[in-house]
Amino acid sequence: MTIYNLVSAGGLVVLLALCWALSHHRRAVNWKTVLIGLGLMVILALFVFVSPPGRRLLWLINEGVVALIGYSQAGIEFLFGPLAQAPGRPGSIGFILAVQYLPTIVFFMALMAVLYYVRLMPLVIRGFAWVFRRLLGTSGAESLAAADYLSDAADFFRKAGHEPGLRSVLERALDEGDSFLVGKIEKALGAPLAQEVWQRVADRAAALGKDGFAAQAAGRVAEIETDE
Repeated sequence: MTIYNLVSAGGLVVLLALCWALSHHRRAVNWKTVLIGLGLMVILALFVFVSPPGRRLLWLINEGVVALIGYSQAGIEFLFGPLAQAPGRPGSIGFILAVQYLPTIVFFMALMAVLYYVRLMPLVIRGFAWVFRRLLGTSGAESLAAADYLSDAADFFRKAGHEPGLRSVLERALDEGDSFLVGKIEKALGAPLAQEVWQRVADRAAALGKDGFAAQAAGRVAEIETDE
């Protein structure tokens, strides 16, 4: 073990301590889940970096990603010719961000859209959610994303057509008093949420000092009362 390993381990402890210190519900922290998650990280790290099969698997994944990026580069060169040549390569006229890197991002986004269309990504998402639910005892939303990425989790479950996952994200959004995310989930579910749900959002947002979210949720409550 080197000093760098100790620094990494110390950083992990500090990060966990900060998360606990900044939490609104310190007593609700499930340390069993935290320790199991850390154990899984250690096991994965040992498999990838220590065991020969893990190293081979990592190299295979790396080669696959490199080959995939190579395909996108071939398409970029076909479209833009010398403009797509990176500096130092024959025919290059220099570094051009809009031509040499942005098309790769567009290619990856298009690839993800295709994988969603053929229903492959939803299967992967459900698979990960199932594994983490069994190992960590967490919900699908908690397994896929931390609080800062709940919106991404909602998009995942919407595209996967997984209503239980959306309901799980909804509970987290209610706890956070996030009226914007609640509205997003309402659209994804395709049915209006009850007035009591929006009142809960308004009350929670007000308690957390999120005045903008509280006002938005209160406005939604008023709209439902008017419609009734």
